[in-house]
Amino acid sequence: MPRFVVLYHVTSDSGDRKNHWDLLLERPKSGGVDEPDDVRTLVTWALESQPIARQKIKALRLEDHRRAFLSFEGPLSNGRGLVERQLEGEVEWISSSPDLTQVSLDLPGGKWLVNLRRIRGEEFEVLIEEQ
Repeated sequence: MPRFVVLYHVTSDSGDRKNHWDLLLERPKSGGVDEPDDVRTLVTWALESQPIARQKIKALRLEDHRRAFLSFEGPLSNGRGLVERQLEGEVEWISSSPDLTQVSLDLPGGKWLVNLRRIRGEEFEVLIEEQ
């Protein structure tokens, strides 16, 4: 089953982006028998605030990240700050389109239904519901 991770990204003083939470979702395998794991990427959003149920959160869609971030924690290259793991587990993809992504995150204490809805351009609104 695909995995997910939420990383708290403490940015460097020189960057334009403030500290934020990165939500990274592993894409499911496309079904190709010989598909190597390293070609799959993590769909990624930068959340303005900590992911909490029943709260609307502004997010920015980032370029896909490498799967190495599923297990990475620590300083980032090129002075981009550091990341600390906050949550991790398995993700079930419910639906995915350019304007709306719905997933279920399997957490230690239960499940979250996460809706990521495009507002404009790369700006999204995230709504988390407990299941």
